[in-house]
Amino acid sequence: MTVPVGLLAARLDLDLWYDEACTIQLYVSRGFREIVTRYPDANNHVLFSLILRPFWLLSDADPVLRLPSFLFAIGTLLGVHRILRRLAGPQAAALGVLWLGLNQMFLIHTIQVRGYGLSMCLAAWLTDWATRDDRPRRATSHLAAVLAMAGFLYAVPSNALFHPALAIIALIRAARRPRPRAELGREFGTWAAGAALAVAAYAPILSDVLTVARSPGVWTDGPLAFARLIRAATFDAPWLWAMLPLGLIAPRIAPRARTVRTPPILPAAVLLGLFGPLALQTALQINVPYDRTFCPALVFLAAGAGWLSWEFADAVRRAVRPSASRAGAAALALLLVAAVHGPPLLTYSRRLADVRDRHFAQDGYWCYYAAGFHPSRIVDVLRRYLAPHEPYLVAADRQGYFSLDHYLHRAGLGSARAPADGSPCRAKVFYVVPALSNLNDVAQRSRLSVDSLRRFPQIADLGYFRVFAAEKTIRLGRAAPPE
Repeated sequence: MTVPVGLLAARLDLDLWYDEACTIQLYVSRGFREIVTRYPDANNHVLFSLILRPFWLLSDADPVLRLPSFLFAIGTLLGVHRILRRLAGPQAAALGVLWLGLNQMFLIHTIQVRGYGLSMCLAAWLTDWATRDDRPRRATSHLAAVLAMAGFLYAVPSNALFHPALAIIALIRAARRPRPRAELGREFGTWAAGAALAVAAYAPILSDVLTVARSPGVWTDGPLAFARLIRAATFDAPWLWAMLPLGLIAPRIAPRARTVRTPPILPAAVLLGLFGPLALQTALQINVPYDRTFCPALVFLAAGAGWLSWEFADAVRRAVRPSASRAGAAALALLLVAAVHGPPLLTYSRRLADVRDRHFAQDGYWCYYAAGFHPSRIVDVLRRYLAPHEPYLVAADRQGYFSLDHYLHRAGLGSARAPADGSPCRAKVFYVVPALSNLNDVAQRSRLSVDSLRRFPQIADLGYFRVFAAEKTIRLGRAAPPE
């Protein structure tokens, strides 16, 4: 746990990228009522926005805004550990946590100021609940499970693709109990109650949620989305992930004691958690354009990786040196995973910079904000170039607008400072763009021609962003005169 938590803590002070700043500006900053009653787009992860609101009221500093996501990330790692420790042993639990905690896709999306970390955390704990035979019989425990189920759906609506798979896992567990009929009825009622509670919570915006969710596709969208997910989740070491199926046949090659068995609910959970959402998306022919929508699947990938890598490592121990300790075999497996995944983590920023200079890299494995993304530093540049009360205008293209606006607002600046009477004035005009910029966006926002913008000198290179500036005579808020 120490290494993954350290990697997550190091990301607490990352600047907010476009969708994160959008979440803060359009929902969290506008109050609880606005959060639960407005859903113009999928950026409002309602439950997460509600949880984040008190943190935003406390402070709008980036580490404070990322703190809930940090805590949910730790909860996800603990949830995976609980699942594997109970079903496959402490060695598999340690391996599963390391697999997940060193996964770049997990590190990118779980620390975001959005609902993906909350989704993964609830997915892990609901999977633990679904596979447990030793549940507490207290009513409060079952009520907490219903609330978690509703919260999972209320965090991100697309989690509805995972809810049936989790319910089926729980029903499989119930069917294996001594009184299966009663257990199945109780289990079905619990998961149905969680779904019903989520629908009730969405009631003020349900029609908007359904409208946004209706993204018609074809049956091939499901397999293609799954392929993108697997590629993003296994990008750094596909050959190591390809070795995991060996864990399925390893016990046959090196038999172990009959008393040691992996409960069948574990492989059932891994398969259903990975392929259930794919099957549902394919059956409904829904187009899911963003890889991050499937972040809860990382929980099941980690559970499968921890279980199968330990099966393989333990089989090698029994075949090569049966007298060797299980702890020693687990330590060697952990070192192998760390040795494979560690170096790519160190080179990620450089590799990402190379990729994003060639094409827009926003999702999946190549998420642009994770390297050299510093919109907060633009404020420092503006302050160096501006005199007190000097008129100015700052424009950005749509790929950076919300991030820039967020940090200008936090610094007490606006996107423009103009004479009160709106008369033409000599002003400093700044524009901020990434390497792959859309100057048509900037021209529309600044009221200047693209040719004029191209003649602006660059005054700062902030990694992802470049800042350009020049003095122009403009009438702020109206089209600039031809040049």
